[in-house]
Amino acid sequence: MPRLTPLRYHGSKAGQVKRLRLALPEHFDYLIEPFCGSAAFSLSMIQEGFIDADKVWLNDKNPSLMAFWNTLRENRYGLQDELRQTMEVHGLGNRDLFNEVYSELANPSGNIMGLAKARFIENYLGRAGKTSNRNNYNCPIKSKYGLREKYIRPLNKFGAMLEGSKLTCMDFKEIVPLSKNTLSYLDGPYGNKMDWDSYGKEYTLERQVFAEFCNKNLHKGLQLISYGDNQESIDLFSDWNIFRVPVARRSSCEVMETELIITNYEIPNADLLPDEWEQVS
Repeated sequence: MPRLTPLRYHGSKAGQVKRLRLALPEHFDYLIEPFCGSAAFSLSMIQEGFIDADKVWLNDKNPSLMAFWNTLRENRYGLQDELRQTMEVHGLGNRDLFNEVYSELANPSGNIMGLAKARFIENYLGRAGKTSNRNNYNCPIKSKYGLREKYIRPLNKFGAMLEGSKLTCMDFKEIVPLSKNTLSYLDGPYGNKMDWDSYGKEYTLERQVFAEFCNKNLHKGLQLISYGDNQESIDLFSDWNIFRVPVARRSSCEVMETELIITNYEIPNADLLPDEWEQVS
């Protein structure tokens, strides 16, 4: 199956895109991801022809992540060259290289290319694609990841796909739907007060704050939300359409969990949704 994103990402929706596609509105003319992360959802929408790249807005508060997406769009060949040169020196990667990129992510030098390269290298050397601490080094010889040509080569394709898109690094609360036909896909943190230390910086987002933002924009556009399955979230979105759906987590693929898919619009042909979709409200 073709890869939907060039990044491994903690909480990526790459494995959930088919399910999310069932919840799309009948029509939307612009797509925003305030928490873009791996951008798997938006990239899949572009690849499948649901939307053109110039009608897509990717945002994330993480500076190194947005440095990667900007560099991928503007200078993908240069990024590939930099990564291949690093491979010539470090091979698949090693602890010294991991420590080097970890330091760059924690204390950026101001070089956008260097930050983008560090983001990508760490993504393939860190456990689960994240940096919570220096001990998250994942020896590439013992895994399928690491600096490999098969991960670098597709960067050209993904960079081309993003041409014309809007990329920003802002707090999600600054994002405003452009019209009533704007679809915002929100995949925020699932915890009540989750520390986002996965990328060298800490971010927190309480469920109440997230819900207030979504309710503020309730009638300003179309909203599709993936969220953790818990009673507090259900209560906070009581006026919305909520479905409980099964998901298989990569970290525990033997265990089927559930999450909530929440919309402020009626899902077209909702009566044809799979039987495992349980309507909560």
